[in-house]
Parts: sequence; structure tokens; C-alpha cells
Amino acid sequence: MPAKPNYYIYFTPFGPISIGARGRFITAVELGKAQLEGTFAPSEATNRCATQILQYLGEKRKGFDMPLAPAGTAFQKKVWAAVEKIPYGQTRTASQVAAAAGAPDSARSVGTALRACPIAVLVPAHRVVRANGYTRSEDKRARLGAACLALEQRVVRQAKL
Repeated sequence: MPAKPNYYIYFTPFGPISIGARGRFITAVELGKAQLEGTFAPSEATNRCATQILQYLGEKRKGFDMPLAPAGTAFQKKVWAAVEKIPYGQTRTASQVAAAAGAPDSARSVGTALRACPIAVLVPAHRVVRANGYTRSEDKRARLGAACLALEQRVVRQAKL
């Protein structure tokens, strides 16, 4: 019998985040207080995810090691997998991500796939920048992404000192 979905809301320095899981798999990380699929209750998976996000935001973690199961198309999943491979503190353009995902002529579709990603922060979309080096739009998710990228780049710079 498949595990039943659950979600819970946690608080971070950037405001509340809603984390969804199905068994040990994380299925969603949404900014704000969102009603996700399943029962509103914390679980081992959502607690572990929240802990890792807080450690990341506190500059104590550079990556995440929990199993992910985001819903998406085959192309979206290829894009998200390519983005997960971008090293901490580094950036890539949508064209570079498209090439890494095996679809070099799909740079515009990369942005669409990243906006559709249901697991914010865990798939580091903030590491994908425009060709001019700037981050994308100015919505709440983009502002968090810019803050995450600034945090990563600061940690990398400090490590070089």
C-alpha cells in the first residue's frame, strides 16, 4: 500500500514554508502557508527536510540528501536533475541547463520548467541566471532565490579567504 501524503508548515528566516511528503519522499516545498495534498501533520520526512533547509539558510549545509519525488513531465524532471548538478555557489544560464538536459534548443522551456518546480530551494533554480548574469523576475520565489544565491556566493568567497 503506498504511503499517504502529508504536509506541514515550518517557519524560516524568510517566512513560512509548506513541505509535502509521501512516505520518505519530499513532493513539495512551497513558500508561504500553502495547503498541499494530504493530511496536515508533520512527519519524519517533512521534519528532516525543514531541518536541512534551516541548516542551509544558516550556512551549515551546502546540499540536501533526502529523496525527492516531484510531480512533473519527463522534460521538467530532466531540467530539474540538470539544475541539481550545478555546484554550490555557481550559476548556469538557461541555455547551459538546456544543453545539460539534452535539449540544447529548449532554453526558453527551461524557465517554464523551473517555474513549475514544486520543490523550491531543494532544486536550486536560483543558480540559473539570465545570459546577462542577472536572476529572473522579482516575485517572492525569485527574491528568495536571489537571497540563496547571495548566501552561497558569500560562503564560497569566505572559504577562499
